[in-house]
Amino acid sequence: CDLIWHVARDDEVTPIISFRRQCRDPFRLAEKKFLEYGVRHARQIVIQTEVQGNLLARHYGRRDAILIPNFHPVPEQPPRKSAPFKVIWVANFKKIKRPELFIELAARFGNEPGIRFIMAGAPVPDSNWQRELENRIRVLPNLQYLGHIAQSEVNRLLADSHVLVNTSEYEGLPNTFIQAWMREAVVLSLSVNPGGYLDRPGLGECAGTLERMAASLRELAGNPLLLDGYGKEASRFAREAFSRGNLNRLVDLIVSPETAHGGNSAMSGARA
Repeated sequence: CDLIWHVARDDEVTPIISFRRQCRDPFRLAEKKFLEYGVRHARQIVIQTEVQGNLLARHYGRRDAILIPNFHPVPEQPPRKSAPFKVIWVANFKKIKRPELFIELAARFGNEPGIRFIMAGAPVPDSNWQRELENRIRVLPNLQYLGHIAQSEVNRLLADSHVLVNTSEYEGLPNTFIQAWMREAVVLSLSVNPGGYLDRPGLGECAGTLERMAASLRELAGNPLLLDGYGKEASRFAREAFSRGNLNRLVDLIVSPETAHGGNSAMSGARA
């Protein structure tokens, strides 16, 4: 069977190094062993960022991965930004996504009525942790939790919002980053900086701490001209970097592997 593996998150190309974690979750360990078998035997591996390529080479000795960034259709409707200043968080309520940190961030703005916080994502079923988070959300008047919503609604919210916040511990190249940038929303990330994109002027920031993230939010909320300039630059960049052309490269890799392997130089040096 011809296998092409597309890396989703950075931890997929990082071994489980904690023996305690392995013992606590034997199913996770077995899953990881199967995945690592696939890493070593896949005919071709597709990565989303250079960081993933470096991890793949360091941990598994594979240096033949092809870099193809994600892709997203260009929005048909222009963004609609209006008051109040809206900050959105979109992810499932998994612990690796650290939703509790966004709740803490919203709590820091409890006395600032001009800023509204919105969370969207599937809850963890039958979870005391989920119930605890929802109880914390209910006491914050500036924070709304929408639960699981359709992708069309995610895109509508991003078009209305000014900033997307990410608090995940690990990611690959989140689709929500691309969706936000295309809709002129700035991305503020706590820890994740895929491909170093957040180092580029206008796209946002990898804050590192909640204190820095809160300060950046206040700066953006208080400077509409700066925010508008960032949004326009983010949209321009995303439409160039994450177009359907990336989809065509992936399709070519699947249906015409010889052409894909022979044409790496034509694909902007796509080999990691």
